[in-house]
Amino acid sequence: MRSILIISTIYFFTTSISSTAGEESQDGELIIISELSRSEVNSLIVEAEDQLYELFNANNENNMNDILCSKVKSTGSNISKRVCEPNFLVNARTNNRTDLKDSFALSETQWAVNGSLKEEYKELQSEMERLSENNRQFREINVILSQLNARKKEFDKK
Repeated sequence: MRSILIISTIYFFTTSISSTAGEESQDGELIIISELSRSEVNSLIVEAEDQLYELFNANNENNMNDILCSKVKSTGSNISKRVCEPNFLVNARTNNRTDLKDSFALSETQWAVNGSLKEEYKELQSEMERLSENNRQFREINVILSQLNARKKEFDKK
């Protein structure tokens, strides 16, 4: 298990990221966000997202809200990018492609597919809020993730 004590220049926060809620370690690793390199930030963001989504997927009430991450390559690119999205969006996009194969009609654009899923997104948001209110570990990982993303934005400005 990996315990992380994160100290940001503006915000001090102690937490334990582990697979068991409430488990804290005395021999935690000290991480000072303002001193992390770009690659370290990116690596910790992936780790925090994986833990956050694993916790969310294990505790949400609807498996269609499970969030899955994968590496995808944009059309015309050989560079893979990490994409995390809920099952209902993956299924809607897959169904849209299947409909295109079965007819000569134009498929819905990604924008239209997302727009047709407003209720699903509302349910996903409610599930996230519920878990955030009821699960301390979920809240703590969210705080860490937001601090890491803020550090990543600092690099993007340079």
